[in-house]
Amino acid sequence: MAVALALPRVASAASSDNDRYALANGCYGLKSNAAGKYAVKGADGRYTATGADVAGGEPFRMKATELGSYMLFGKAEDFLGASGDRAASQPRPDANADWRVTGTDGNFRLTLPDAGKALAVDDSGNLVLVAAAAAGDKGVFSFGAAQGCSTFPEVETNVDGEPSKGATPFGETRGLVDAHMHMMAFEFLGGRAHCAKPWDRFGVTVALVDCPDHGPGGAGAALESVVSYGTPAHPHDPVGWPTFKDWPAYRSLTHEQAYYKWLERSWRSGQRVFVNLLVDNAQLCELYPLRKEGNDCNEMNTVRQEAKDLYDLQNYIDAQYGGPGKGWFRIVKTPFEARKVINDGKLAVVMGIEISKLFDCGVYNDAPDPGCDTQAIDTQLEAVYQLGVRDMELVNKFDNALSGVAGDGGQTGVAVNAANKRETNKFWEMQTCEIGSDPHAHDREQTTGGPVTSQDQLLGAVVQENAPIGLVPIYPDPPHCNRQGLTPLGVHLVNRMMDKGMMIDPDHMSVRARNHLLSVVEA
Repeated sequence: MAVALALPRVASAASSDNDRYALANGCYGLKSNAAGKYAVKGADGRYTATGADVAGGEPFRMKATELGSYMLFGKAEDFLGASGDRAASQPRPDANADWRVTGTDGNFRLTLPDAGKALAVDDSGNLVLVAAAAAGDKGVFSFGAAQGCSTFPEVETNVDGEPSKGATPFGETRGLVDAHMHMMAFEFLGGRAHCAKPWDRFGVTVALVDCPDHGPGGAGAALESVVSYGTPAHPHDPVGWPTFKDWPAYRSLTHEQAYYKWLERSWRSGQRVFVNLLVDNAQLCELYPLRKEGNDCNEMNTVRQEAKDLYDLQNYIDAQYGGPGKGWFRIVKTPFEARKVINDGKLAVVMGIEISKLFDCGVYNDAPDPGCDTQAIDTQLEAVYQLGVRDMELVNKFDNALSGVAGDGGQTGVAVNAANKRETNKFWEMQTCEIGSDPHAHDREQTTGGPVTSQDQLLGAVVQENAPIGLVPIYPDPPHCNRQGLTPLGVHLVNRMMDKGMMIDPDHMSVRARNHLLSVVEA
């Protein structure tokens, strides 16, 4: 994994003064309009407005944290922050160095929203922090194009050239499709099973770090050791950025593998459609002992949080490229929008859902959970549709009130089947099925032991590490088919999804449910 610094974009003073978004990635001096002088860092790290011209001031790299907010990255690779009531250098980014910039035409205000403070100049020329409402004329600043800025650290893309565009917004498109990805999975299972994130407002040095509960040499990372190495005490290098010694890696299932710059590399190399499935599993979340403050185990709550995250990422990428709509990551809601985005040389992002209790429609003793009926399904379907969801799976790991599952095989199947019992009060009802003319028309083969053969080692390992598996049925001879198919509530949902023109993903459905689904769709 190559590591480099991002190439700077130096904007002219004319363009920057007309648009606060155009400051992104530029190199600027900060001028107090009241003092008529530029910000200078003193030997004590505190700032004064004493520079006679832009060359005599501190050159700042403007690193966007979101649309209209910036870190001012100094020449010594420090940050313009707040220390008490003074503007001062600080070594690391945090809320005290995350400045909201408002205004235009050379009249900008810089505030710290969390603190309710604004940057201003006092009568002695010191840059100070005052109540935002009291800043007045002394809180007005402008930016002058500068030279000599440090470059903010970032992952390089290693791709030359510009993505292809179409001659018209509606023309034929060509490229690669990733139809199944979980870029927001850092929120799932309570938000502590996944290490690092696909982006962070404070940049790569904060985004690509190991889990805080991992000790030296990766000590304490029980889940990572089991799912990645098959042993309970295998060490790993906890350093992500910038060495990437042990992760990302194909077998490291608890570490981030979809940092946004890596997705950018894929887009620049030909990917044109990206389906992001919002994901969680309540049973496994409840079993996993660690949880981030504010995250619960309700799958639909996680869906809503991850949808917000997806829009936040779109806004973050927009901020890096100079304003709303200017980024390459575009959430689309219709085929025409997707075609238009692709022909504009950008990545069309489709939002989907993959959870086990879609719309809180679990099942227990063959009865739908309270509140799961056609009216509730219609209401929640409309709500996620308004969020921008256009692709859904009806089921994931466990049987629910909509569909039976295909199950998992091998040792993972044993573990997840035990969790299905916890969820529904029943094990999977697998029976020997008739293959007929299609040798692939069956569900996952069940066993009471054996090696992990499923791709879902992570989910199986959560169960195995945190709860006793107990006994599971000894099933008849394979091939196996789940007796549970598409339910009447499932049929209702499928029809409503078709009414809205949504994509129905049959992944994880039992073969009985999938065949019923196809007959409904074909009809």
